[in-house]
Amino acid sequence: MKKLFWFILSLVLLVSCNYALATGSDNLLQHSRPFKVASHGPIQNLLAIPTASSSFLLPEDQFFFDIQVDVANNFTHSQEGQESVWFDGENTVIKLGFLKGLGTNWQIGIEFPWIYMGGGSTDRIIQDWHSFWGLPDGNREFVENDQLKYYYENKADRGVKVDLHQSNSGIGDMRIRVSRSLFRGFGRAFSFQSQLKLPTGDSDFLRGSGSTDLALGLAFADANSGKDFRLNYFVNGGLQWLGRGEILDTIRREVVAYANTGITWKALENTYVKLQVDSHTAGYESQLSELGESVRLVIGGSVRLFGQWILNLAISEDLRVGSTSDVTFTINLGFLSSE
Repeated sequence: MKKLFWFILSLVLLVSCNYALATGSDNLLQHSRPFKVASHGPIQNLLAIPTASSSFLLPEDQFFFDIQVDVANNFTHSQEGQESVWFDGENTVIKLGFLKGLGTNWQIGIEFPWIYMGGGSTDRIIQDWHSFWGLPDGNREFVENDQLKYYYENKADRGVKVDLHQSNSGIGDMRIRVSRSLFRGFGRAFSFQSQLKLPTGDSDFLRGSGSTDLALGLAFADANSGKDFRLNYFVNGGLQWLGRGEILDTIRREVVAYANTGITWKALENTYVKLQVDSHTAGYESQLSELGESVRLVIGGSVRLFGQWILNLAISEDLRVGSTSDVTFTINLGFLSSE
């Protein structure tokens, strides 16, 4: 997908240049937040692994609000031993997020997702892209477009475990995040991060796992080492403890490790180019890549539109084939209050 990624990145830059303001200055640390892209694979989505987040926490008198739309196209099928899987569909996820600084070292956040699962409205677009660039498409051309089929069978564990063909929509699992700054200075920051995932989504329609999960991690960012090149990089990592759920609970692992890393380049006064890699270990005891460890590449950019409004555009690709959605398109509009 190299050619495709660089083409999309060029489009992001062109769009950003057209909208960027000619005057004013941005705070590199606050306006170069990592992409909040989650795994939207039908089963991996249930793990609710924490998305990448900034280690530069908001001060007490500042808040951040954003709305994000992810369109994730899923198409994969495989069989290993007594397990088989067929994922063909599309998830559209709209997320409302809010962050608020508390005191001098604390930050609290909350996120509400709304999920629609249906046929792949972007199937034809993705097929055309694969054809244009001569890329493999996993035999998409032999399957009818705009279909929904999320199916998983494990003959060693009482047969069919997931079988969803009906389009549906509703709220997903809510997330609450609490962070504490451990160090901030010299253009660097180090913070403790936690996430509590609550079972507010309907597990019958794969919009939630039915479990309460807790994640604890650390985040580091450095905007000083690469300041001469207008670069900022970050590293996040941690562990998530999975509670007892309602889907695939017999093969669900108790602990999952996750890690994110990325780099941001301030291309123009109000324009940033971002590259990010998200990963996590397997959340299920399975031989299938669709239920195994996941690695995802995210590229895109952000632009300050006007005032404190920030637009992010991104495209994600599964580096470990089948481990997450084939392609995810993301648009995020956020507002950062003045200090």
